[in-house]
Amino acid sequence: MSIEASSSAGILDGPHLQNIREQVRRARAMTPSQRLAEAFSLTDAVFGRMHDGALQRLATADRQ
Repeated sequence: MSIEASSSAGILDGPHLQNIREQVRRARAMTPSQRLAEAFSLTDAVFGRMHDGALQRLATADRQ
């Protein structure tokens, strides 16, 4: 679903749509190497949150 289709359906509006457009604009301005580095950074951040959640669910603080 495109940004425009989502917007016309009322799913995205105002600040949310502007935020997505800004993210797309920044991504398009990046070089392929910059996009790859950003992808690794985002992946590391998500992995960290998943790992923290698993530790919480197991009721442990041992990060090993």
